Amino acid sequence: MASAKITPGQLAQLHLTDEQHPCWSGAFSEAARCEQIEEDLFAARSVTGVLITIVCVGALLGALTVAVATLF
Repeated sequence: MASAKITPGQLAQLHLTDEQHPCWSGAFSEAARCEQIEEDLFAARSVTGVLITIVCVGALLGALTVAVATLF
């Protein structure tokens, strides 16, 4: 899944400045923090896709069960 790269300049737009998160800012470089944010966004999209798939499969199984039950 392609996503736009987060640049260090965008950290301020995301409210992730040094003043707001001093421990995180002190422990990781700006490039590492941008990479962590990208990984978190990818994981969030992946989990969302898996959950939507589970719900759709469950709905289809439910509909199939109702259709089969009405035939007998």
